Amino acid sequence: MSAKHGPKAQIDCQRSGGEVIGGEATSVLTMREATGKAGESKVWLSDKTGLPMRLQVQLPDGTVLSDEFRYGNIQAPTGVK
Repeated sequence: MSAKHGPKAQIDCQRSGGEVIGGEATSVLTMREATGKAGESKVWLSDKTGLPMRLQVQLPDGTVLSDEFRYGNIQAPTGVK
Protein backbone atom coordinates (compact mmCIF):
# COMPACT_ATOMS: atom_id res chain seq x y z
CA MET A 1 0.00 0.00 0.00
CA SER A 2 1.35 3.44 -0.84
CA ALA A 3 0.32 6.88 0.28
CA LYS A 4 -0.54 9.52 -2.28
CA HIS A 5 0.90 12.93 -1.69
CA GLY A 6 0.12 16.21 -3.42
CA PRO A 7 2.82 18.41 -4.85
CA LYS A 8 5.37 19.63 -2.34
CA ALA A 9 4.87 23.18 -1.17
CA GLN A 10 7.55 25.71 -2.08
CA ILE A 11 8.72 27.44 1.09
CA ASP A 12 10.40 30.84 1.15
CA CYS A 13 12.82 31.29 4.04
CA GLN A 14 14.48 34.56 5.01
CA ARG A 15 16.97 35.28 7.77
CA SER A 16 16.94 38.65 9.49
CA GLY A 17 18.29 40.30 12.60
CA GLY A 18 16.52 39.38 15.78
CA GLU A 19 16.38 40.65 19.28
CA VAL A 20 17.84 39.75 22.65
CA ILE A 21 15.96 36.91 24.33
CA GLY A 22 17.04 35.64 27.74
CA GLY A 23 20.23 37.69 27.44
CA GLU A 24 21.20 36.14 24.09
CA ALA A 25 21.32 37.83 20.69
CA THR A 26 19.20 36.02 18.12
CA SER A 27 18.57 35.85 14.40
CA VAL A 28 15.07 35.24 13.01
CA LEU A 29 14.18 32.73 10.30
CA THR A 30 10.83 33.55 8.68
CA MET A 31 9.19 30.81 6.61
CA ARG A 32 6.20 31.20 4.29
CA GLU A 33 4.61 29.04 1.64
CA ALA A 34 5.41 30.65 -1.72
CA THR A 35 1.72 30.91 -2.65
CA GLY A 36 0.99 32.97 0.46
CA LYS A 37 -2.09 30.85 1.21
CA ALA A 38 -0.67 29.21 4.31
CA GLY A 39 0.36 30.94 7.51
CA GLU A 40 3.80 32.11 8.50
CA SER A 41 6.33 30.62 10.90
CA LYS A 42 9.21 32.36 12.66
CA VAL A 43 11.95 30.89 14.78
CA TRP A 44 14.43 32.96 16.80
CA LEU A 45 17.80 31.17 16.94
CA SER A 46 20.55 31.98 19.43
CA ASP A 47 23.53 33.48 17.59
CA LYS A 48 25.80 31.83 20.19
CA THR A 49 24.44 28.26 20.37
CA GLY A 50 22.11 27.91 17.37
CA LEU A 51 19.37 26.67 19.71
CA PRO A 52 15.80 27.90 19.20
CA MET A 53 14.83 30.59 21.71
CA ARG A 54 11.31 31.41 20.49
CA LEU A 55 8.84 29.98 17.97
CA GLN A 56 5.82 31.75 16.51
CA VAL A 57 3.32 30.29 14.04
CA GLN A 58 0.57 32.33 12.43
CA LEU A 59 -2.18 30.11 11.03
CA PRO A 60 -4.12 31.08 7.90
CA ASP A 61 -7.13 32.06 10.05
CA GLY A 62 -5.00 34.62 11.93
CA THR A 63 -4.50 32.55 15.09
CA VAL A 64 -0.99 33.03 16.51
CA LEU A 65 0.77 30.34 18.56
CA SER A 66 4.06 31.13 20.26
CA ASP A 67 6.44 29.60 22.76
CA GLU A 68 9.76 30.53 24.34
CA PHE A 69 12.44 28.01 25.20
CA ARG A 70 14.62 28.21 28.31
CA TYR A 71 17.71 26.10 28.77
CA GLY A 72 18.79 26.97 32.31
CA ASN A 73 19.12 24.35 35.02
CA ILE A 74 19.35 21.42 32.58
CA GLN A 75 21.06 18.39 34.07
CA ALA A 76 21.84 14.96 32.68
CA PRO A 77 19.91 12.07 34.25
CA THR A 78 21.57 10.27 37.15
CA GLY A 79 24.27 7.90 35.91
CA VAL A 80 24.84 9.67 32.60
CA LYS A 81 28.29 11.14 32.11
